[in-house]
Amino acid sequence: MKALYASVITYNLANNVTKMSFLLQYRRIFGSSSPTADCVCRWLFVFVLLWAVTQGIVLGLCCIPVTAFAPSMADRCLDTLKVWYFSSSLNLVTDFAIFAVPLPCLYNLTMPRHQKILVVSIFSLGFFTCIISVIRFIYLPVTTSTKDPTWDNVELSLWSAAELNCGIICASLQTLRPLLARCIPGLAYSGPHGWRVRTISDGNTSGG
Repeated sequence: MKALYASVITYNLANNVTKMSFLLQYRRIFGSSSPTADCVCRWLFVFVLLWAVTQGIVLGLCCIPVTAFAPSMADRCLDTLKVWYFSSSLNLVTDFAIFAVPLPCLYNLTMPRHQKILVVSIFSLGFFTCIISVIRFIYLPVTTSTKDPTWDNVELSLWSAAELNCGIICASLQTLRPLLARCIPGLAYSGPHGWRVRTISDGNTSGG
């Protein structure tokens, strides 16, 4: 039970930190060429930070005492399933919002069409994380109602780990650019600082 309690807190903390890393990366790549994207990233960063703090408090203290973490063992507990559904739903909404931020900027890139398609496809890989999040929803009721969470929580844990690892890999694509450019020659469109963005609207170029 201690491991389950720790895993819930750690999962949500890692999830939110990964989202913040996406937003910081977007600001670095698109901030100077798109003031709108920069502003959206700032506000989303503040929201995710506040949500991470709120989530940690609510999930950490959803049962009093915290040793009674499983509803079947609880003395005084919130409805854990409802709390987890709400938490996961808001996580999914923020995922979609964050992964959608760069799409308008990518649409205005001044590069050959095949290169643009490749770059948009790479940035859209984050939506695969959203699919994993939806699949993860299926296993939430089992975990909250079981009397043996160490056995019945395996599937949920696997999907949670897959979601986090997928997010981390997508957030690391910037550092993987040389490898990707070698495997996919069309991605060679870059500058001295990594991805470079020149939008049609202003003709400015920014490095990421």
